[in-house]
Amino acid sequence: MGPFFQFVRKAALLAAYACVIATGFIFGVPRWQKMNQYQKKHASLLETVELRQEEIRLLKRNQERMGFDKPFVEDVLRGNRRIYPGEIVYFILDAEES
Repeated sequence: MGPFFQFVRKAALLAAYACVIATGFIFGVPRWQKMNQYQKKHASLLETVELRQEEIRLLKRNQERMGFDKPFVEDVLRGNRRIYPGEIVYFILDAEES
């Protein structure tokens, strides 16, 4: 082969490599960006799950306290404006509320 055909062959190989690299960038960069978005969303969802699990632990602890802690039960009931039978409760409202 002559030097011209070697030059054409090298130029064609270089163009093919450039096409492969360009295709990689065209399809790879958006996928990489989407992967980063998914990872961030996954991390935020895991954080939300941990917060909800902490809330569930707190609710279960309070539920268990309801069975044996009488002052806690009375505190919760009074906070919900519940009273014992025969008990008289007076609510004092501000002038702005009425």
